[in-house]
Amino acid sequence: MESQTDQTIKTHDEPKWLYPAGYLLLALSFILFLLVDFFEMRREGEDFTFFFLHYFLAIGYAIALLSNNSLGVRKSWRKENINKTILLLNMFLISAYGLNRVLPVFEDSTNWFCLFIILTSAVILSYRYFDSLPKWINIVQHVLIGCAIMLYTYYSIYVANFYILGSLGILAFGIGAHIFVPIFLLIGSIVLIRHTGNSAEPDQFFSC
Repeated sequence: MESQTDQTIKTHDEPKWLYPAGYLLLALSFILFLLVDFFEMRREGEDFTFFFLHYFLAIGYAIALLSNNSLGVRKSWRKENINKTILLLNMFLISAYGLNRVLPVFEDSTNWFCLFIILTSAVILSYRYFDSLPKWINIVQHVLIGCAIMLYTYYSIYVANFYILGSLGILAFGIGAHIFVPIFLLIGSIVLIRHTGNSAEPDQFFSC
């Protein structure tokens, strides 16, 4: 079992570019998705091409996390790594929606629901700055992450029938793993609350 000192050393040794690179790749993937969706950039038969662009951006960041010892069955959920994991999962969420254009699992979302999905992603990404934000914003974060948990729970149940098929599809370049993105986001959201809950007493939220 690693000591607190070992974890601190690892945090200090973490490359400064790891988070900026993650935000950049996430932004590129999101902008590409919007361009394709709203400006009708795709042509017939090119859906897989755009999906693989999203997918390889996410895979590239996953490789970066692996090379820096920040990704693993247990490592991903540690306090020092959870925000990088959330970044990666949001890249795979965009990739999953890109795949949904080719292999539909979800129906097209209404505009308000698309905005809700974006909001929930923004909220869980904001938890990296939880300790630096005013307490009243922390309260809003906790309320909205509750909404995110409900959304990811709904998605996890909705796609449950595809888990076996998705497990088999992992053999095809790992594409089938996209079906597990909602449940990993659900786990990640709960872990975020657990970690922030350990760093703040309930009474502190009302001291602002």
